[in-house]
Amino acid sequence: METSTTLNIIGLSLDIIGVVLLFFYEPPKPEIGALLLHSAPTEAERNKVKAAKRKFSSIGLISLIIGFSFQIISNFY
Repeated sequence: METSTTLNIIGLSLDIIGVVLLFFYEPPKPEIGALLLHSAPTEAERNKVKAAKRKFSSIGLISLIIGFSFQIISNFY
């Protein structure tokens, strides 16, 4: 297999992983003083979810950037 094909496949794979991560772990949105119900999660639980979303959405965005970079580089080989 040629180098350009391998780089392109790696780039596409990273793009797919990035999109799936962003689909499931959207970047956290700022809170706008929402009304919390009695059964709402505690602040600690909300912070834990927000941290996980921030972590995985960052990994997804980085994966997309690296994937597209691999695809661009594959055009030069």
